[in-house]
Amino acid sequence: MGLTVVLWTLALTSPAPVSVEQVRMRHGEFRAWHANGQLAEVWRYVDGRESGLQQSWTPEGVLFLNYEVRDGRRYGLVNSKPCLPAGDGDVKEVM
Repeated sequence: MGLTVVLWTLALTSPAPVSVEQVRMRHGEFRAWHANGQLAEVWRYVDGRESGLQQSWTPEGVLFLNYEVRDGRRYGLVNSKPCLPAGDGDVKEVM
């Protein structure tokens, strides 16, 4: 698989202007896209630290990273692989 190219933008939820400190400190919501235009990542920061829901998708749009940061701790799936169908094409539940 080739290298995925991402572009970073800052998307704030409020209409306030973006300051240099916000960009440097990473405060707000950051998004990245794959070269094919598919959304690759959504990261949320508060005062330079991850906060809230963090997500990443494959170039095909499959969610493979999905966790929430609360009080500096991660809860959820980190560095997981997309689910693959079982031999007959059906997705099997694992207990």
